[in-house]
Amino acid sequence: MDYIEDVLKVAVSCQSWKYKNKLPLFMIDKYDIKKVKIGNIDTIFLFVKSSLDSIPVLKKHISKIQKLECLPVVFVLKSNIRTFIEYLIQEGISFIVPYKQIYLPFMGMMLKDNYNFTDNDKFLPSTQVVLFYYFYKQEKKLYIKEIIKYTGFSGMTITRAIRQLEQTGYFFLERAGTQKILCSKYSPKELYEQLSSYLISPVRKIKYVSSIEIDKKSLCLSGLSALSSMTMINPDLVECFAVKDNLSKWKGSDILLNPLNQVKIEIWKYSPFILAKDNIVDPLSLIMTLKNENDERIQEAVESLLKKVW
Repeated sequence: MDYIEDVLKVAVSCQSWKYKNKLPLFMIDKYDIKKVKIGNIDTIFLFVKSSLDSIPVLKKHISKIQKLECLPVVFVLKSNIRTFIEYLIQEGISFIVPYKQIYLPFMGMMLKDNYNFTDNDKFLPSTQVVLFYYFYKQEKKLYIKEIIKYTGFSGMTITRAIRQLEQTGYFFLERAGTQKILCSKYSPKELYEQLSSYLISPVRKIKYVSSIEIDKKSLCLSGLSALSSMTMINPDLVECFAVKDNLSKWKGSDILLNPLNQVKIEIWKYSPFILAKDNIVDPLSLIMTLKNENDERIQEAVESLLKKVW
């Protein structure tokens, strides 16, 4: 209980629950059940002894508890299995992962103290697009409807992206009537510094295609070609473009065969046109495509470009 007091800054007390023996034996075996007072709110905590059941089963357990005493029910988990936690949040089921995450919707709280992604976790492509759009808007609050309209993503895709941003602990949602608003108390630069390890290169695959096969005006300039248009670095001999389309309609090779008549095509995980301006990929996505380049000239140009963003 010390963890809850430390995070919520309220007094927490715990006692045995007088109705415990009225529950089915399988529930008594599955949970250590306590009545917990958080500040001035009484709750029932179910300390999970082993693994969690499915969401429909958990709802039945909550119903059985609340028939005996109509109080908020909170599951206390031993570990934060990310996928399952997403379902708990989606269904509005309260839970606590000690020293990692607190989700108490009846108190209007969703806190992630140490609930961060692991080193292997990365943003979804759609999450990265939403994040970069948030950066470019240079605002602390962004209406979800505006994000959907600008990106063209479905409501479900945006929901997943917003949820992933919330899970970082640096974003939260507000409501204004029926409108949902994505918010953060941090500046775009601060967010970039904190979340940079979760960013991905948008490039899925690279192919080299004959320049006579493509319409350059229908593509986005990318790679060193784009970097040279934004900084003082010289362009590469081979022009580079970004697309989201399948390249099966174009003949090409996986390696550069002739720099005089081939162009480099990057197949992206999200459409480069969403954030592009004047058919040039956006600066942050471009930086993600070049972050692993070892050339000092490129890295200096990337640093110069990043300074311009903020």
